[in-house]
Amino acid sequence: MVKVALVTVAGKQLPLQLDASPVSAGALGDAAAAALALEPGRFKLLLRGAAVPTADRGARVALQDGDVLVVVPQRRAPTEAAAAAAAEALGAAPPRGGGGDGDDDDDEDGPLRFRLAADAPAWHRALAAFLRDRCGAPDLALSWLFLVGPRRIGILFAVLAGARVASSFGLGPLYLMAAIVVTVFANLGERRPGEQSAYSVFNRGVARLPGELDAGAIDDAIRRGAGIG
Repeated sequence: MVKVALVTVAGKQLPLQLDASPVSAGALGDAAAAALALEPGRFKLLLRGAAVPTADRGARVALQDGDVLVVVPQRRAPTEAAAAAAAEALGAAPPRGGGGDGDDDDDEDGPLRFRLAADAPAWHRALAAFLRDRCGAPDLALSWLFLVGPRRIGILFAVLAGARVASSFGLGPLYLMAAIVVTVFANLGERRPGEQSAYSVFNRGVARLPGELDAGAIDDAIRRGAGIG
């Protein structure tokens, strides 16, 4: 007996028990459909980042206790009758090759592949190829790496390594304060010409922003009624 969990995109979890593992993809799809009260073919199952080939009912799927199957709703193309009726109502020719089997060319079962943007730098492509081909990094890890940014992750590891070295010399607190100051100044933006800072101390003549409420304005309002009425 193998116990797994079905998780929908809405976060709902449903337990699923199977007699043995490996199990045929068809039997797994039927069991999931019964647990979800859905028709087979109306959803896809993802296991460890790859789509379960439920269309190939004879394929074997190895499961372990505690595995999580993500349930993804499956788009279904309109039937030929519905497509023809819609085309007739719009005064257009019915689409050719339409079908109601719900199988799209771009929805083939298979692993979820990691892809870089078309305008990605060359060193991003070289790093991705090295990590995937030479190190065997999974696509999910590569997706998170390039989502956060290799440069930011490299800086983070460099800061942590520096903290380890500084701590060995008893300079941990000093290093931490210096790292915070450098981080603050490294992330300061640049003001456009004529733009004022929200902090008056950085403005020419310590000018305040229009409408800014400060202690002086409150004192004037209390003592002389300035700005009241």
